[in-house]
Order: sequence, then C-alpha cells, then structure tokens
Amino acid sequence: MICRIARLGILIALAGSAAIAQDDKGLAKEKILEQLQGRWELKRVWEITSEAKVIERPVRDVERYLLIKKDLLISEGAQREGSAMRINLDPFRSPIWLDLVAVGAPEKFIVGIMKLEKEQLYLCLTIDPKSRPKGFDLQKEKAPARLLLLQRVKRSE
Repeated sequence: MICRIARLGILIALAGSAAIAQDDKGLAKEKILEQLQGRWELKRVWEITSEAKVIERPVRDVERYLLIKKDLLISEGAQREGSAMRINLDPFRSPIWLDLVAVGAPEKFIVGIMKLEKEQLYLCLTIDPKSRPKGFDLQKEKAPARLLLLQRVKRSE
C-alpha cells in the first residue's frame, strides 16, 4: 500500500513538473516571438547543394522583405500559396529549433534553426525533416540546406 501511494506521489510530481515545463516553454516561445516581431530584409543567402558545395545566391526582389507578425512569417513580395507560414519554436534547444508550416497547407513545411544577434536574424533551413541543421556552418551539413541572413528594418525605412 505504501508503495502504491509513493508511486502515485511520484506520478503527481512528474505531471506537475511537466506542466511547469510546458508553461516555461510557452513563456520562452512568446518572449522569442516578441523579439522577432517586425519587418526583416533578406540580405544574403547561402545554400549547400546536393554535391556538398556551398554557394551564395542572389536575393531576388520578390523575396527581399519578410514580416513577422504574432506567430506568422509572411513574404511581402510573394502573393502565392505558402507565402504565409506559421512559426513553431523549441526555445529549449540550442540553437533554437524553428519549424515553418504553410498556412492552409500543413504538408508544406520547413525545419531549421535560428539565432538572433542584435538586429540580425540567422535562419538555417531545410525541407528534409530528418536532416534539421545542427549549426550555422553549411560545410558541416550533410543534407541540402539554406542559410539566410536577415536585417531588421528600422521603422523609418
């Protein structure tokens, strides 16, 4: 009987700590999303090809500006399906895990990592959910990925 009570106590404690961890994760996610709010200009894009070669590609005007509003990332120049993506974060991973899921098309998604340094945002992304990037050095990645450098647009611009 004492063992059952002890087990029940442990289960209750674990359930309580899991709920606290979920609350902490939610608060951490909200804080990061708050820091990301606003308009961003895509400055540079690098990609690793299937031949493991890193190349820098030009930034097209249609993809130059991104808006982050609440938990949505919106490509301002692209008025097409998939131009709005829901942001899901795992703030307890290092670097922070980032998933982007197309609004209205949940089968279209991108996985990656992010880091925010002052007014610059780095995103390292891939469409292969089994090959989430480990870091921001594309030479070390085993699957095709893109590294994006974004600069926060100041309100007067």
